[in-house]
Amino acid sequence: MRLTVTEVHQRSQGNVWATFSSPQGDGMVQWKADRYPAGKGRSYHVEFDILIPIETSMISRTIPPPNAGFIHFGEGTQVTGLIESMDEDGVGYLRISTDCLIMVETRLDAAAVGMTVSIRLNPDQLHATLYDVVGGRFGPPPSPPAGG
Repeated sequence: MRLTVTEVHQRSQGNVWATFSSPQGDGMVQWKADRYPAGKGRSYHVEFDILIPIETSMISRTIPPPNAGFIHFGEGTQVTGLIESMDEDGVGYLRISTDCLIMVETRLDAAAVGMTVSIRLNPDQLHATLYDVVGGRFGPPPSPPAGG
């Protein structure tokens, strides 16, 4: 999915959190691309990872999702989407948009295809892994802006 970094936050233990905007809403993630640091105002294609399992309390019976996407709150993000498919081992696929499908662990009794899930996550639970820089393929890391 394409997103634009709106702020970069250096955290303790070397973690970098980034706030972002996208056509599906705004949020905050832990940036997982050491070779390509998050740059304020830059756009990237990323994949998201949700690091906690889906529990029963996160499920709504509303179909289709009323507001699939991302909502930024404080130091976190609410992610809402539709469970599009499930594997036998409890791995589900959460559809956020046509270009965003997130693989998530579920509790087998908690989730089923067609359910809407809304999860409130802090950036340690929602990671963005860079797979392309908008405007060009991977190459040398970008130079820092002059004076900064």
